[in-house]
Amino acid sequence: NKQRYILDLMPKLIYQAEGLVDLLVKTGAHHYMEFKQVEGSYILRPQLPSKAQPAASVVASQAASNPSTSTSTSSAAQHGVLWAVPSSKSDIFKDRTLGLAEKRSLMTFISSAVEATQGSGRLKDVMGSEEPLVEVLGREGVTQHLQEVIMYGIAMCETQQTSSNRSSSAQCTAAATQAHMSAAEGAAALKLFMESNGRFGTDGAFMLPCYGCGSIPEAFVRCCAVSGATTVLRQCVTAAVVGGLAGGQRCVQGVVTSGGQVLRCNKLVMGPSRARALVQEAGCSGPSRGHAEASAASLVSRALVIMDGPLVPDKANLTVVIPPASPVLQGSNAHAIRGVQLSPSLATSPSNRYLLYLSTPSSKVAAAPGGSSTLSCAARADLEAAVRTLVGGL
Repeated sequence: NKQRYILDLMPKLIYQAEGLVDLLVKTGAHHYMEFKQVEGSYILRPQLPSKAQPAASVVASQAASNPSTSTSTSSAAQHGVLWAVPSSKSDIFKDRTLGLAEKRSLMTFISSAVEATQGSGRLKDVMGSEEPLVEVLGREGVTQHLQEVIMYGIAMCETQQTSSNRSSSAQCTAAATQAHMSAAEGAAALKLFMESNGRFGTDGAFMLPCYGCGSIPEAFVRCCAVSGATTVLRQCVTAAVVGGLAGGQRCVQGVVTSGGQVLRCNKLVMGPSRARALVQEAGCSGPSRGHAEASAASLVSRALVIMDGPLVPDKANLTVVIPPASPVLQGSNAHAIRGVQLSPSLATSPSNRYLLYLSTPSSKVAAAPGGSSTLSCAARADLEAAVRTLVGGL
């Protein structure tokens, strides 16, 4: 029954310590929402030899047991496993896949990075610099596997992070290797992750809203209604009414809806993409060339998969990341691929169905002549191998 699905165009994964959570509490909007804990975060890695294979790992690709799978699924892609990303000190020391030295180096680095954001510790200078995070990790003796866990599983890097001594072996495009996360950005990301972990009880840094992401603006609308605000439904804003200058800035006096109605207001809150659209529709000077290129580069390829069961047994809601140039995908992904699995407990699908959202920065930013069909083909090219590897076929 399609009416039992609530599908999001852009699902929102919420850090438990991010500003949105504080805003929900401050405004009282949290009273109109329900959340579920994300029970685990996983990173797709090549399978280790059987002698070193962890007992708790999960084989991600089902292609080996499915003869009908397309021949485009390579033998390398049939040996991927989902590794649990440690989210706390107890997780690190319980992980049987890590050696004692790796556990110590991982915990030491994360603790030192968080201390650095507070202006103390031995890494306070370097972790506040613009030096690439990957260079700092290498100098601190963090192994390659743990570097991927930190950069892609915790710090959420999108592009391949390659140190100078490994740049010759990079497998992704030059455009994807240019943007390195700085040490300062990495320290801030690690701090947010650690502050979020276990904030509301059980281990885990993330949570998901029940009934889809549409429940977030709905909660704010309800708060406004309590204060006497008026909600206008099914009317798009087509233009902003701007008055004279006040204090050197233009004053917003209202908006015009798609029905031609003018709604007066003193302040207007909107997203940056909508603001740019209003400027263009008004015939004002458009964005600069650099801004247009940045907009093109921000295109995201997305996929939605409806599954009969979870990726990991007994894990209802989880996140998964495939690092850039993953050997499991034969290095075909230039950027990190991120996934969010939603269970029926979030009331977004029937009781026997799970939703898997996958996204990655688009690799076809210049393919505009074909319109939406071209972008759809680009999204399929970016994510098809990941879908086949994770769920065993389309």
